[in-house]
Amino acid sequence: MIVGLVAAAALAGVDPAIESDLRCMGVFAIAVAHTEGMTESEKSGVIGAMMFYVGRIEGRQPDFPTMESLRELTTTQTYRTEIQADAERCSAEMKAKAGKLSAFGKIIKEGREAQADPDK
Repeated sequence: MIVGLVAAAALAGVDPAIESDLRCMGVFAIAVAHTEGMTESEKSGVIGAMMFYVGRIEGRQPDFPTMESLRELTTTQTYRTEIQADAERCSAEMKAKAGKLSAFGKIIKEGREAQADPDK
């Protein structure tokens, strides 16, 4: 009960969208700390995902105390018990974003090819 109150106090008054992003940032921050055995591509992906959530938080509220809030969140026992659910949700979000980026890359590539050969 006390642990739950500590976690709630750490995020008291925080916009739910920022809390969601902060939880994802926490997932990827913890992963960044455990990159042994990862390929360089996997490491880059984890770092990129963490930075994506930093950008979302800063875009929503530039003066939000991101690092302090992240520290408070990730050091609560409640977070440690909830991380798996956050990891699944956040990974699904990143897969969706990766799909959009791949589609965008394909559009750019097709546009370049069409400019190179306008008769296509």
